[in-house]
Amino acid sequence: MHRAITALDFHPRAVPCPGAMPSRRASDNGATRGTSGEPNCQSESEALVRIRDRRPRVLVVDDQDLFREGLVSTLSEVYASQVDSAADAGEALEKAGSGFDLVLMDVTMPGMDGFEAFREMQARALAVQVVLMTANKSEERDARAQELGIPLLGKPIELEELERVLLACLGGGAS
Repeated sequence: MHRAITALDFHPRAVPCPGAMPSRRASDNGATRGTSGEPNCQSESEALVRIRDRRPRVLVVDDQDLFREGLVSTLSEVYASQVDSAADAGEALEKAGSGFDLVLMDVTMPGMDGFEAFREMQARALAVQVVLMTANKSEERDARAQELGIPLLGKPIELEELERVLLACLGGGAS
């Protein structure tokens, strides 16, 4: 069964399993454990370890506060990413030139949409991977993203899909 990320999942204090946030120990062989020493719900995959070891810099761009904050929390706590956020494309364009490995950006935002922001990033020759997200997937949006050569994720985002995209964009390959 796949677990999807939804706005309801994105509460700053939400944790993926009961108990404390995971911490790694050298003796765990990749398993995560809470502060009590008991194993958390799932052991880490090799892919997750590769993402954590990379400690990627990620910019999350979404005008919905709860979703944006939840994705920021997931990326930093689960994937050990260094994460910044922006509420709109203008703010994203100001921040995007400061060395991010990946930008996860909503398509539908006030003012400039995610497609336009991506084209502006290209025009500025910013060396950053971009993945678009939308709650309104359609054949038209899929075709537009494909024309531009960028991934388009539907919301809610499956955790497995998020991990797959992170690996593909950050050069880690699939496990």
